[in-house]
Amino acid sequence: MDQNLTDLNCINAFFPIDVNEWYYIDTEYHDRKNVQIKSWTNDSGDMLRLKLDLSSAVVLCVVYFNGDAVASWTEK
Repeated sequence: MDQNLTDLNCINAFFPIDVNEWYYIDTEYHDRKNVQIKSWTNDSGDMLRLKLDLSSAVVLCVVYFNGDAVASWTEK
């Protein structure tokens, strides 16, 4: 399965979205902070971001919709 679709399905479990309406933009890496930020947009111009904090054994995932944090969870 496509990693972007996997990420969108994961987001959908915590913040309901139509995974088929989002288009992947890019992934930013911040090595010093050990953070990864993936970005998507849709036809309406909305922005969806998934921030992964990889600095510890438990990964903190935060979803931002148009700049506002709307969901978060942790993964081992």
